[in-house]
Amino acid sequence: MSQSTPAHILPVEKTHGLIYAKWALLVVYMVFFASIFFSWRAITSICLPALIVASFIYNRLDTGSWWNKKLFSPFMAGALLFFGVQVAGLLYTNNMDESLQGLLQKTGILAIPLGICSSNYLGNRNFQQLMFVYIHLLCLAMIYCLAYSSIQFFVNNAGTDVFLYHELVKPAGYHAIYFSVMTFAGLTYLLDGLAREHYIYNRKAHLGILLFVFIFLILLASKLIITLSLIYTLVLTRLLGNRFYGKNKRNFYWISGCMIGIATLVMLTDNPVHRRFRDITNGKATWVFEQEKFSPANYLNGVQFRLLEWRLTGEILNEQQAWLLGVSLGDAQPLLDKKYKEVQLYTGDGTPGKHGFLGYNTHNQFLESILQSGIPGLLAFGLICFSFVQMAWRRKNHLVSGIVILVLLYAFNEAYLEAQYGIIVSLFLPLFFYYGTEEQQE
Repeated sequence: MSQSTPAHILPVEKTHGLIYAKWALLVVYMVFFASIFFSWRAITSICLPALIVASFIYNRLDTGSWWNKKLFSPFMAGALLFFGVQVAGLLYTNNMDESLQGLLQKTGILAIPLGICSSNYLGNRNFQQLMFVYIHLLCLAMIYCLAYSSIQFFVNNAGTDVFLYHELVKPAGYHAIYFSVMTFAGLTYLLDGLAREHYIYNRKAHLGILLFVFIFLILLASKLIITLSLIYTLVLTRLLGNRFYGKNKRNFYWISGCMIGIATLVMLTDNPVHRRFRDITNGKATWVFEQEKFSPANYLNGVQFRLLEWRLTGEILNEQQAWLLGVSLGDAQPLLDKKYKEVQLYTGDGTPGKHGFLGYNTHNQFLESILQSGIPGLLAFGLICFSFVQMAWRRKNHLVSGIVILVLLYAFNEAYLEAQYGIIVSLFLPLFFYYGTEEQQE
């Protein structure tokens, strides 16, 4: 809880300054949300330093100090350590330009906690205001993507794929996985609002928005997030169901039943989303360890490809004798691309834009950390993960627990700290939910 002086006993000038700083933070957060939902990357890059400056000024006016105690946390220590070992890689990299470019992108690892943790702005009231904006921008981005896909389908005779996965969010310039994480965050907030009777507008509108968001999540076809969303809903229904009475209890069970029914229908019928789930069962997963080399014609499903990355990462670290310090940020991808060619994976046919597996990272943040920075990098990322678990344990809040579980699971499925918006969805959302629900009582 904030230990700041109540606004009504502050000097008038200071009170006005605090109000202006608060409005500045609100505007920065709103623009920041809009920029990430519509992939305005340049604006996102501007918003992060603006958030830091506004947050420090707010804390100075609020507490009289430039430094907030939230900055001295295990998460901040992990972020500093992780960024530090990446910087240390400059001492032994063979690709300085790529290393510097990667470091510039990873400044977000420090900027995000600095922006959130440098003030007490994110109390429950401000969090609710910001999530109101978040939900509206999320729905606006979804409507835009659906409208664009509909035009492509009905006017330009495109296939049904324009309504699925990466193609669905292509108009917003987004990666389907990262948009799925943002959608999951919105879905959990809407479910929490339904449980607490904190509605967007009113009960019927809230139920409609919740159902719309879930259907869009199904279309995004992220196997992990769809599965986790259903488990989350079932667990929430089990944990909180006895607290509901009358109409609110019926509403919660109704929306839970609709979500489970839609997911069941998808899984029991032949459709593109079902086929994505079924794809992971095709073929023998351990085949990638038994096969020394492949053919460009070989197809690898998601599980096989990620298991292959474990093998290739180990081979690179052994060949380069780099388990201790890693191969550096700038050399990791070139060495992976070299491996893809050595084992004869598909690397394109010379046609522009068709590069096959070239450019694919390890799709696992633990592997990527040890490949780039060795054991110190793995330990630093482990400290970040530990801080996530600590946040969920301290808050004992299903909102925080849900997003923390998702981010931890996705660390085995995506190297999300290698992309600007991957950094944002994996670091910003847990911190935002953690500090935003600080004053909530279960």
